[in-house]
Amino acid sequence: MTENDRLRHAPVDAALAGDPFTEDALALRFSERHEHDLRYVAAKAQWLKWDDVRWRPESTLLRP
Repeated sequence: MTENDRLRHAPVDAALAGDPFTEDALALRFSERHEHDLRYVAAKAQWLKWDDVRWRPESTLLRP
């Protein structure tokens, strides 16, 4: 793991150090896990999923 990776993971590690099931810890873990393939567009109240070509609406209630 590079120094850059360690710095990027530091907030998640800190959140998980106490109680791994707090809202902050769960949100950080989710965003870290899906930073490259899921986006939420608040203005549309919609999730988008990257399909290796473009962002498509995610309407399947996918459980990542």
